[in-house]
Amino acid sequence: ADLEKRLLARLDSEKAAVDKCTVHRERVDGVVVVKFKKPSDAQDATKAWDGWDFGGRTLKSFFWDGVIDYTKPLAGTEELVEAEEAKRVESFGDWLEDQGELPPELQLRVES
Repeated sequence: ADLEKRLLARLDSEKAAVDKCTVHRERVDGVVVVKFKKPSDAQDATKAWDGWDFGGRTLKSFFWDGVIDYTKPLAGTEELVEAEEAKRVESFGDWLEDQGELPPELQLRVES
């Protein structure tokens, strides 16, 4: 969420009208897809952002080729992605089980 907010803030400062911003967290190569309302904004952002340093990483900015499916993990990283997902699920399960500190109306109720 922080990455998305920072990117949107940068776009807003450049007066680019964004229709949608999607951070693909399942991709270890750091893919973010930005859909602009106007083609001219997309073209300007693509030129401005290519080679830009963002948090110590150099961005590559280009138009989508219409073929690559960014919703799937990068080839060769599937096991890493699955391990990270299992860790997140385990952490969420631990959080759910630790509901004792919440007021009764917010605690998880399980019917048997």
